[in-house]
Amino acid sequence: MSVTAEVLAKFWLAQQRDTRCGAPLSNSPLFVRAMFANTTKTARMMVVCRCSVGDQIFSVTPSTNYEFDYLGQSTKGDLNLNFDHLDAFGMDGPATLQGPIEEVAMKEAEEAKDLLNDLGISSPSSARNSSRGIFCSRTLNLRSISAIGYDMDYTLIHYNVKAWEGRAYDYCLGNLRSMGFPVDGLAFDPDLVIRGLVIDKEKGNLVKADRFGYVKRAMHGTRMLSTQDVSEMYGRELVDLRKENRWVFLNTLFSVSEAVAYMQMVVRYDEGAISAEICPPDYRGLYKAVGKALFRAHVEGQLKSEIMSKPELFVEPDPELPLALLDQKEAGKKLLLITNSDYHYTDKMMKHSFNRFLPNDMGWRDLFDIVSMPYLSALLHGK
Repeated sequence: MSVTAEVLAKFWLAQQRDTRCGAPLSNSPLFVRAMFANTTKTARMMVVCRCSVGDQIFSVTPSTNYEFDYLGQSTKGDLNLNFDHLDAFGMDGPATLQGPIEEVAMKEAEEAKDLLNDLGISSPSSARNSSRGIFCSRTLNLRSISAIGYDMDYTLIHYNVKAWEGRAYDYCLGNLRSMGFPVDGLAFDPDLVIRGLVIDKEKGNLVKADRFGYVKRAMHGTRMLSTQDVSEMYGRELVDLRKENRWVFLNTLFSVSEAVAYMQMVVRYDEGAISAEICPPDYRGLYKAVGKALFRAHVEGQLKSEIMSKPELFVEPDPELPLALLDQKEAGKKLLLITNSDYHYTDKMMKHSFNRFLPNDMGWRDLFDIVSMPYLSALLHGK
């Protein structure tokens, strides 16, 4: 007899005792009875079980207090049998639920725990508290993947956003000043813009759209618009990123400095401080001027020269990242580095971020089978 059947049978016998004592069977918290259904081929026995959580026969593991079992599965929402009710029926709760299946499960749980300890791996219950945890919405079988390509900036090399984008902003404002724009009194505000927002070049706004493309929040210049203003301005209009002449998606951290400068220039434009001689008299022309100033900051070399001279001020190294790539290479994968930075800058930054964490005098170049510079990167990014 299985453990479950044994428990149900004991409950049934206990219920029979309750019935003989005059207790109404239909009001009992758990009711088990045998029913026979005759068919033309066979007779089947059906066991009907009715349980009530309200009567506290079972309790449900709440979402605020759950654990992970030995398979790494969450116990949230699990039904737990209340041993006190088993005791009320004259049964030893823990002893009743022990059986071959439970013994195997407990043994496997102990073996899994010992294996994790031997490998130096934290238990599954600590995964949700990991500072390096990753949310995965799908899985990918890497056995069929023979080559893996990486970008460098903000992928293999993570910059200090405030430091890097702050200096890019400073150089951008310097170029705007040389073009005649009024930039006195402006300062970089990294909290003004985040990646994932969209610039509306037609209205001089920064908008946040939902997954359907409807604008939910908006800011004109540096001023947040009210819900009523947003509704009157956009209504049921959709943000269509395919219309690049109007919408600009801030999809990289490099967009932060540009967006901050643009939104601040919108304020100066609305104040009438920017004349038509400086740029075309609309928000599109203003965006083009800011983009040109930032582009000059990137290509003229002063910004990158400053970063290369003091990379420790701008780069946040990750000691585990080079080792992760080394694991992939030793697993037989071909690794590619694809970047639109020049080789001099790439070599300097990769040496700073990778070489000291690699074993046996390896260099970053030893990790990659192919290193691709501006032309292929521009092609892949559609530029």
